Amino acid sequence: HHGFTELHQLNTFYNALNPTDQDSLNDVAGGNFLERITQDVLTIIENKSKVRNSQSKSITSQVKACDINSSSEIAKLTHVVNEQTSAMTTAMTAMLRQFQATPPPVATLSQNLGTTSKNTVQQPQPTTIR
Repeated sequence: HHGFTELHQLNTFYNALNPTDQDSLNDVAGGNFLERITQDVLTIIENKSKVRNSQSKSITSQVKACDINSSSEIAKLTHVVNEQTSAMTTAMTAMLRQFQATPPPVATLSQNLGTTSKNTVQQPQPTTIR
């Protein structure tokens, strides 16, 4: 323990925790965690550690079971998405080719600008679309 007392080590441990974990230890201790006797504090840490490890194992086994059961579902869904993507790509390509083959008519705009004898520009005439 590098010459540090257990109390100093526990204090350092507690202060390194995030506020949520500190609150959790305080709840289990029934008050301020650091005001408990050293043996109680060590027991609380050991028990919390066992609970966390058992929860972690439970979650891991649930995830593994989910992975086994869902891998075939994932494969099916991936196949469906790929088919839909392919159909959409085919439809978009056909639309693009049709558009390129028959471009829409382009409207032309013209403005008739008149000039006076003094070469000053008059107001533009209304725009016509041909």
